Amino acid sequence: PSRITAVSSKKQRELAQAIKRARFLALLPYAVK
Repeated sequence: PSRITAVSSKKQRELAQAIKRARFLALLPYAVK
């Protein structure tokens, strides 16, 4: 719930995309090898 995290749904969506992007970038080096 946003009440617990104190983050609006819009911010939560941005956060999710940022995490997804970070995870993708973190996996890139392994994919290259």
